[in-house]
Amino acid sequence: MLVLQIPFGWLGDEEAALNEGDEAAREALRLDSQDPNAHRGRGMIRLFQGRVDEAIISMRRALELNPNSADILGSTAATYGVAGDYEQARIHLVRAVELSPKDPGRPGWHVGTAIGAFSRGAMTMRSTPAISVLK
Repeated sequence: MLVLQIPFGWLGDEEAALNEGDEAAREALRLDSQDPNAHRGRGMIRLFQGRVDEAIISMRRALELNPNSADILGSTAATYGVAGDYEQARIHLVRAVELSPKDPGRPGWHVGTAIGAFSRGAMTMRSTPAISVLK
């Protein structure tokens, strides 16, 4: 799990970091409830808190507000991967890559989607080259 923790900013107290992120997302939404990135941020916090159904709701709202954001689509793909909805994960990942094929966030979309599937037992190390790199 260290692979995910470093890029997302916690090396110490994960719970404190998530609580701080939750508060920041809440404040962003209070300031502008129509900001798609605030909804995406809340979705990512919910995902890391293990509140996957709530994460999906936040990601869907972010996509309603900005359906052409490759970053939101990629994050949504990863969220669906964790939820075990691999068809929705694939659909959102393909659309994100179509919109921004050289996006610097692209590796995270792929890894997040694959880790979600792997953690649910839908993939194995042998069948998933992207995961093999993490060994």
